[in-house]
Amino acid sequence: MISIIVPVYNCERFLDRCVESLVAQTCSEIEILLVNDGSKDGSLAVCRKWEARDKRVIVIDRPNGGVSAARNAGLDRARGDYIAFVDADDYVESTMYEKLVGVARERGADLVFCRYEKFDEHGEVTRIDERAELLGLEQKNVAPFVYNGDKDLIGGFVWRSLFTREVVGGGRFSLDQAFNGVAVGEDVIFLLQAVLRAKKVCFLDECLYHYYQPASWSAKYVLNEGYGVCMRRYILALKKVLHAFGEDDLAASQDFYAYDIVVSQYIAFRSSYRRDLKRLLKEDAFYRNATSRESLAAYRKVYPLDSLKKKIRFFLLRHRMFAAYKLMRKFA
Repeated sequence: MISIIVPVYNCERFLDRCVESLVAQTCSEIEILLVNDGSKDGSLAVCRKWEARDKRVIVIDRPNGGVSAARNAGLDRARGDYIAFVDADDYVESTMYEKLVGVARERGADLVFCRYEKFDEHGEVTRIDERAELLGLEQKNVAPFVYNGDKDLIGGFVWRSLFTREVVGGGRFSLDQAFNGVAVGEDVIFLLQAVLRAKKVCFLDECLYHYYQPASWSAKYVLNEGYGVCMRRYILALKKVLHAFGEDDLAASQDFYAYDIVVSQYIAFRSSYRRDLKRLLKEDAFYRNATSRESLAAYRKVYPLDSLKKKIRFFLLRHRMFAAYKLMRKFA
């Protein structure tokens, strides 16, 4: 049996599409755990409708605690030999879990994941190019799951993956990374810890998952006052896992990488970016130290400055020349 965990929060208008794609699976031995995380719209009613219609659907209703807490509630109830996650505004191909289980059994894999594509509210589809032959996943190569300047990045997404119960073990999504209602990278940490425990990881070179990403996706996180804190918490958790893999250089490079991301996002989405950045650098030692000599050296080692644009970007960020950096982003 496969336990498919779906955290649900205010997804009434997408939920039918998601659940329809799950009950239509060609692999019928599934349970679908719809975890209503204190939704304020009609999501719970939609969940109950599907529970009455299909005995494989189980509804878990809980107070709002965030996506990680909702996934953990699903893990606590899951009975399957395999565990999967789907976001409530996404949908999957009807053959997805039959094919993933087939790969897991045929190749003795503890973790299997497939290709995916993004689509937005306008129906525009973005296909993700992942060159599986270059990833070396069966050697448990962790670098492709963490952005390291390599075009063959996979990304740390649990929702297009299938885990054995054994590789999940007692693992749960961290609640410590959330701040002020925002969490960053909690799925990356969960996935990397599973990779660390896995004997074999496999990639299925088929697009079976459809991921909804509206145009306002980035702004939703960055405009929250807790974004900088969440990014820091994520990086600190990520570095622990990377050190466990022996990826010390990649771990050391993440301080300046996080600083780069936060500055870039603040400039792109916040009208008060200078004030916000000044406060962040004053109050948070992590970001103050992100431009230390050690951090810069590690960053240059992992993210080569192999173009003039990259060199200028690095210089402006290093010296905190945010106004000039904003102009470069606008015209370069």
